Amino acid sequence: MSIVQPVVADYCRSRMDGTDAREIAAEDVAQETCLAVLTALPTAKTTGGSFLAAVLGIAARKVAAAFRRRARDRSEPTPDPPERATPETDEPERLAIAADGHDRLRRLMSTLPGIQQEILRLRITVGMTSPETGAVLRVSPGLVRVNQHRALHKLRTIISEDDL
Repeated sequence: MSIVQPVVADYCRSRMDGTDAREIAAEDVAQETCLAVLTALPTAKTTGGSFLAAVLGIAARKVAAAFRRRARDRSEPTPDPPERATPETDEPERLAIAADGHDRLRRLMSTLPGIQQEILRLRITVGMTSPETGAVLRVSPGLVRVNQHRALHKLRTIISEDDL
């Protein structure tokens, strides 16, 4: 589990980051996923697929379930006030810059087709190899590399046009 948990946590964070699911902790979903994997191990049947692909399949279902739970929850929790003021004077500026970068990345990623977004998430955020990514998405490693190249080329083109 010590090998699987960091990969699952990275995957959950990448899927849940920048959404309305801020109240849903990605670490909680990762923990639920690890428990589901441990529960499924005794009855799991080997079908020739990758173990990591099966784990990330469970993680994808747990993330979707977390989003569904959040959609059904009608409560409006109010945040607790901070216990002490932040001493840094540039804190709001730093937060605004970080938020702007995050928003820009989300806008850039939204220009890509879904398969290319998922490939970049798995390859860059989770750190999977082409064969591992291919196993998770049920495509060939060559297709993963081609789609990654096309996605990065498109992002570079958009960024260079924005900088002009």
